[in-house]
Amino acid sequence: MAGHWRRLPEGLSAEERELVEVLRRMKDRSGLSLVELATRTLHSKSSWQRWLNGERLVTEEALSRLAEVSRTDLESVRPVFEAAMSRGAGGAGDAQEGADADDAADDAEGGEARDGRAGGSARKRRQLGYLALVVVTIAAAVGLGFALWPGRSSEAAQAGPTTVPAATTAPSATVAPSAAGGCMGVSCSGLDPKATGCGDDAVTLITADVQRMTIHVRYSARCRAAWAKLTGATPGDSASITTARGGHQTALVHWGYDAYSPMVDASASDAGLQVCGEQSANRGCTQVIADPATAPVAPELLSAPPSGPGATASPAGPGR
Repeated sequence: MAGHWRRLPEGLSAEERELVEVLRRMKDRSGLSLVELATRTLHSKSSWQRWLNGERLVTEEALSRLAEVSRTDLESVRPVFEAAMSRGAGGAGDAQEGADADDAADDAEGGEARDGRAGGSARKRRQLGYLALVVVTIAAAVGLGFALWPGRSSEAAQAGPTTVPAATTAPSATVAPSAAGGCMGVSCSGLDPKATGCGDDAVTLITADVQRMTIHVRYSARCRAAWAKLTGATPGDSASITTARGGHQTALVHWGYDAYSPMVDASASDAGLQVCGEQSANRGCTQVIADPATAPVAPELLSAPPSGPGATASPAGPGR
């Protein structure tokens, strides 16, 4: 349900105003309250209030997290974000510093429904980082003091040049996005292919044209999952992928020109994948892909896909 939004400040530029409107639509689409949004994105409720009311420019990290929880294609909103950043008085740097200060102030005052465990983990990571820096500094100082110890210089002259190993810290335990949210087959159903890393090896199996819009059957052999994608679309256009076993997911263009759906299970040899798209009063579908694992990959997209009512299956499709 759409929220009842406060009137935006008069001083906002057109680019900043457009960015705030985009944020509000993404928040409405997520269906989350401000408290739930703070918990899911690890940014405070107060910070989201400032961003959604146009009091501060949202940070790129916060925008990315909002796109993830609202199942929005980040690349479709990035031009709006970059235009607002270039027009904003403080730019991205001040926006990030302001967000950090806001979150720090919220932590000092007890916060407003931030996830305590997530906040504690973040503070613990910062403390460990500071501790590692102190250890490295002490190790370097001890090594330098040992090298300059009285009598050491004469010993070093006889033994030849001495190389002091550079102090290093143990690599932090990082997890690749694909490993963090990886899935296979039925466990991918309803998930974002980009967030899970399934989009990394994705190919287009077949496309079809519905007026000026192109619909795609996308498939990941590693995840054994598929999804619908539409390009050259306009707001309100949609594409849905279905399977022979009843799987169904839909991509809807809210703004911009492209969109993609959550995934469906495509692990069966008789998966029966098909994507159908709707634009204005026209509807069209691709051919059915019986077994995506053995289906040929579509070649490069033709330079000028045909336009007009209805849709025709096309053997061409982009690699993305």
